[in-house]
Formats: sequence, structure tokens, C-alpha cells
Amino acid sequence: MGKEIVKKEEGHFPSKWNVVEKVAEKLFRSGLFTHLKNPAQAVAIVEYGRELGVAPMQALSMMAIINGKLAMSSQLMLALVKRHGCDVKIVEQNSKICQIKFIRDGKEYNVSFTMEEAKRMGLADKDNWKKQPENMLFWRAVSKAIRYHAPDLMLGVYTIEEMTEGKATTPEELVEAEIYDEWEVKPGYEKIKQIIRSDKISEQDKEILKKGILLNKDEGKMLDWILNKYPDLLKDEEIAEVTVVDDTKEVSKSVDERTPTEKQTEFFETLLQTHTLTETEKETLKQAFRLEPSEVINNTQKMIKKRHDIEKILGKGKLAPDLLKRLQYVEKEKLEELANRLKAVKDNKIRDTIENFLKGV
Repeated sequence: MGKEIVKKEEGHFPSKWNVVEKVAEKLFRSGLFTHLKNPAQAVAIVEYGRELGVAPMQALSMMAIINGKLAMSSQLMLALVKRHGCDVKIVEQNSKICQIKFIRDGKEYNVSFTMEEAKRMGLADKDNWKKQPENMLFWRAVSKAIRYHAPDLMLGVYTIEEMTEGKATTPEELVEAEIYDEWEVKPGYEKIKQIIRSDKISEQDKEILKKGILLNKDEGKMLDWILNKYPDLLKDEEIAEVTVVDDTKEVSKSVDERTPTEKQTEFFETLLQTHTLTETEKETLKQAFRLEPSEVINNTQKMIKKRHDIEKILGKGKLAPDLLKRLQYVEKEKLEELANRLKAVKDNKIRDTIENFLKGV
């Protein structure tokens, strides 16, 4: 296994950044690499692969981004260190242990990985470990050897198997194992994602930040809020680059309001029960309310006021919810025109008159 995977041929490697972007985006859109969540991931992998001497197709087939970090298959990692003169020889391999000799610069190092180690690390009960224990032990022994005796060659890059705690060994298996959360693969928010992975903040605050990412909230405000709440995070050099504002109360409110309070929930339910809304609207509003309670309440109140104004202009009392929904987008001048038409219409013909009017709007 090995050197052929990473044999460097200059003609296979785009050198200009705009070319890298175009190649990566086209490969992403090809649908061949289902573990990629967006074109930006493809660009990062292709560029990193170029630096390692791995062609784009090979890089995308053997590398992935997991929890914001680059990972590669064990096969690729071994191939890369072989390019630097390293090699591996199997001494013993069965379902309980794999012992290898890792060879570098003429020196041999004995390295082993046992099923007992796998059990202690919580790996042994994973599907891959149950189905192919010999294979999994071998690749763990290889990555362990590289980590111990050739750390300078990999510069901290981990294998996919290590990053997923045995749930997946290749990019394809990442998809099957459903490793990714939606917030993790959304472009941007890198500092927020880094904070979420920190063990310095509460699980409740992590959930608030995740919601903020999914709702496209301003990253600066989210950072201001969380850094004021957890000033120790500023000790991290990358996170400390941001500027913290003084007005934390308003920022805190803008983030905290994503979780409905008891009073908000009670008031929202009252709005739904006492005002004219279609059933579809109610269900849509309920779903949105769980993620953005304050904004949904404000928008619902504005919508209800608009509909009350419409009924007042028309002077016909309560109208059917579906008619109100359609009429709320009609300009005031047009509504007044409709009101004049309705003055000469009996109640049982109101709907027909409005329907005919809307056809001409």
C-alpha cells in the first residue's frame, strides 16, 4: 500500500487559488463525495491535499472535515509516511492484538494495539470493531506508531477512525454513521464553533449558540454575549482576537430570547386561540416559535394588527382566515376601493365580491 497514492505529478495540481476553488466546487457538485457538506469543505481539502502532494480526487476520497478539524483515512496516513521512507511490518495479528514493527530511518519500533485497549477507550462495541476486529486493530496500531514515532510528518492530523471514536474509518462511512450535526457543517461561525466544543461553558449555553448558528444570527453579537459571560475564554488566543462590547445586557437578551419563557409561551398560545388565523399558519408559527419566540410574537402581533385594520376598513366584521391572509398584502388604497364595493353588497355575497376583486389586484 502506499507510495502510489501520493505520487506527486505537478500536472495534476492546480496552483492558483481561483483554480483550486473552481476545481473543488465542481467536484463538490458532482455528487461523488457525499461526506462534503458545502463547497468550502471541498476547497479546504483539495488545498490541503495539494500541499501534501495528494491529487484532488484522491484527497476528497480519503479526507474529511470533522468537528472543524481535518481528518484522513488510515490508509492515506500510512501512504504519506511511506513517502518519507517509513514502513510497517506485521509481527502478530488476530482478533485480540495487532503488533507491528514501525520502521523509520533504519530504526525499528515495536508498537501494538490490543482489544483490551479498545474496550477501555469505548471502541470495542462499535460496529466496525465487531465486524472486522483484526483490521481495526491493525490501523489503530499504525496510527499509534505514527503518532509516537513520526509526529512531525503528520503535524497533528488525526485519522477519521480516531476522530469518530471508531464509528467510521472512511469519508463514505461518515455519511452512514450520521456523524455531522447541522450547526457543525454550516459555513462560517468558526470562533463560535470553537467555543461550543470547549468544556468551559454550560450545555444550555452551547445549545443557545447552536441555535444562533442555525438561525443565521450575527456572530459578533453572539461572541460578545458568550465572552462576557465566560471571560476565561479570552485566554484562548484565537478567540481573544474579537472585541467585547460593554452593553452586554442587550446582547445577552438577543441570544437568550431564543429559548421561550413560560410567560412567552402562555402569551403566544393566547394569540393563537383568540385571533383569526388559518390552521396552516398556526402550525408554521408554532414551529418557528420554538426557535425564535420573541421575533415570532412580534411578527404575529403585527400581522394580527394588520388584519384588524383590514376588517375595520372593510366594515364587515370578522372575515374568513384565508381571505384575511390574502388581503393583508393589498395596499390601503385598494382596500378602501374594495370597501366601497362592499357597501352595496349583502353579507352572503361578500366572499364572491372579494374573490373577484382579488383576481384583478
